[in-house]
Amino acid sequence: LTLDAWLGDLPLCFVAEHGFVYRGKTGQWHLPSPHQHTWKPVVHSLLQACAANNPGSFIEEKTVSLAWHYRIATDRAGALSSLRELQKQLKPIVAQARLRILTGRMVLEVQPSGTTKGTSAARWLRQHPYYMLAAGDDITDEDLFKATTKNAYTIKVGSSPSSAMLH
Repeated sequence: LTLDAWLGDLPLCFVAEHGFVYRGKTGQWHLPSPHQHTWKPVVHSLLQACAANNPGSFIEEKTVSLAWHYRIATDRAGALSSLRELQKQLKPIVAQARLRILTGRMVLEVQPSGTTKGTSAARWLRQHPYYMLAAGDDITDEDLFKATTKNAYTIKVGSSPSSAMLH
């Protein structure tokens, strides 16, 4: 994970990938619950078609999810058109495989349903009553900000409205 490259030497606990993976102070990464990944090849092929049709866009494969990033696509209007078509194509797959689609800042991500940054943070704070620093710049971070307790410092990166304590 990128967090290991950036901060891996620090004796800190991390929760990453929208709450699906965590790392204790030992440095070992864990999945809180097993997830089926049989859906990934089908979704990957749909995302690959979008990436091929939209120069500058790319696919990111995470531990439990797939994301199509189009923030640097050369044709913004074409990418938005592809996004709408992709959402239509994903709808039956998402329903059948119990997945969810997250749309953020110029990204569409497909992941298993049932876990959010907020549910993960709440679980983590119940098990480890430490202080938490939660920072984010995306709509998906709002679940995290709302789920934290008085032991957390929450920071919204950017100026849009937020449940975070600080901007």
